Amino acid sequence: MEKQQNITSLECGKLLPQAIDIETLLLGGLIIDKDVIGIVIEILQPEVFYKDAHQKIYKAIEIMYSQNITIDFLTLAEQLKKSGDLEIVGGVFYLTQLTEISSTPHTVQQHCLILKEKYFLRELIRLNSEILTDAYDDMTDVFDLIGKYHDNMSKLLHVNFPTKEKATTELFKEFTERTEKAAKNKAEGKVIGVPSSLKALDHITGGWQPSDLIVIAARPGMGKTAFLKACTKEAIKQLQKPVLIFSLEMSSFQLTARIVSEEINMPAQDFLKGNIPANFKDEIDSVKSNYYSKNGKELLIIDDTPALTISQMTHRAKKMKVDNDICLIIIDYIQLAGQDKNVHSNNREQDISAISRGLKSLAKELEIPIIALSQLNREVEKRGGKMKPKLSDLRESGAIEQDADIVIFLYRPRYYYDLGHENMRTVKVNGIEIDSERYAQLIIAKNRNGATGRVHSKFINYLTKFEDWDEDFETADYSQPKEPLF
Repeated sequence: MEKQQNITSLECGKLLPQAIDIETLLLGGLIIDKDVIGIVIEILQPEVFYKDAHQKIYKAIEIMYSQNITIDFLTLAEQLKKSGDLEIVGGVFYLTQLTEISSTPHTVQQHCLILKEKYFLRELIRLNSEILTDAYDDMTDVFDLIGKYHDNMSKLLHVNFPTKEKATTELFKEFTERTEKAAKNKAEGKVIGVPSSLKALDHITGGWQPSDLIVIAARPGMGKTAFLKACTKEAIKQLQKPVLIFSLEMSSFQLTARIVSEEINMPAQDFLKGNIPANFKDEIDSVKSNYYSKNGKELLIIDDTPALTISQMTHRAKKMKVDNDICLIIIDYIQLAGQDKNVHSNNREQDISAISRGLKSLAKELEIPIIALSQLNREVEKRGGKMKPKLSDLRESGAIEQDADIVIFLYRPRYYYDLGHENMRTVKVNGIEIDSERYAQLIIAKNRNGATGRVHSKFINYLTKFEDWDEDFETADYSQPKEPLF
C-alpha cells in the first residue's frame, strides 16, 4: 500500500497528506499506556496509518487487544515475529524508539482526528484520480461512473464518520437507564439535568438536559450575564465538573469580577476602584476554592476570544470535552459570534441561523447542554404596555426559536421604570403589590420536552444576582402557563 501511495504522490508531483510524527506518538502511547488502547481501537482502522510499518504494528496491537494479551514492546515484538513482520517494521530497536515519546489519554483523540483527516484526504485524492481516469475512457458508462463515485464516497464516509444508529435493545436499555436515574434523583431531591440555581425553574425543566440548546434572551441590561453566573456556579457546585464559557462580550477579567462581586457580597465597582477590605485576599482565596474540585481540578474555564466562529467554538469545545469532561457550555452572546470564512453570506440572519444550527449539533454530539444568551430586537419596547417579550422578538433569526429546545426570556419591569415608565414602579405577585426593584420574571416561552410558564425570582441589582422567590415551589402548579401577573 505504501508503494501505491508513493507512486500516486510522484504522479501528482506532491507528497500525499500524512502525519508520520503523530503516528509515531500514537503507537508509542498504545505500547506504554493501556488507557489509550481502548480509546484508539474504537476510532482508527489500520489503513488510516500512512506508513506501511505502522499499519502492521497497529494490526498486531489490535490482535493482542482482542485476545487480552498485555501489550509492551517485548510482547508486541513476539506478536510481530509470529506474523513475520518484526524485521519489516524495523525490529525491536524501532519498537523501543516508539516508546520514547507518546500520546497521552488527554491528547489521543485529537491525534486520532488528525490521522483520520490525513487518511480522508489521501482517499479523496485516490478516488478522484480513479474517477478522472475512467472519465477519459470512451468506453465508460457515465451513469455507472456516477454510481461508482457515490458508492466509494459512501464507504469512505462510513469509515471516517461512523453513524450512531441504535437498534431496539440499545434504545430501550438507554431509555430504562435514564428513567431509572431520573427516579433516583427525584427520590434524593436532585434535578435530573444540570441545575440552574433557581429551584422553581428546575421544577419545570428538570434542569438543563444533555443535548439541549437553551436560549436565554432579553434586552440589554435585563441580567443575562447575571443569569449566566448563577448557572455556572450551581453546575460547578452540584456536579463538580468544569463549565466552559465563551465570553464574546466581556473580558475574562470583567466576568471574573462579576463572579467575585456576588460571592463576597460587594459591588464590583468598589474593588475595581481599589476600595477593598483588609481581608480581601483571604476572601478571594475562599472564592477561588469554590471553583476547584476536591482533587484540585480547575472547574471554571473562560474563553474571551472576540468574534469566535461556530467552527472555532466547536473545535475548542470538543477539545475541552476530551481534556476536561466539561458538563455545560455557555455562549455570551450568540449575536457576537463571528462568521465562518467558508460561509459567503451577506445576510446576518442567515449567519445567525447557521450558528444556532451549529450549536444544536454540538450539544447533540457532546451530549451536554449548551446555553446561548441572545439579544432581543427593539420591537418589544415599541409595543407599549408591560413590554413583555415573545418569540418573534428574538433578534435576527427565527432559526434560534426553531433550533432551541428551551427559550427563556428574562424580564425585569424595573428596567423600564428607570427609563421613565411610571407604571413599572410596582408589580403584583400572587395578589400582593410589591416594589419592582428586586423582582425579575423568567418567561419560559418554549420548552420542547415540557411545560411553558413563568417563574418569579428575586434580583439583587447591585450584585447582579438572581435568587429564588420566597414561595413553596414544590406545591406550586407549574403544569400550565400562569395568567399575567401584572
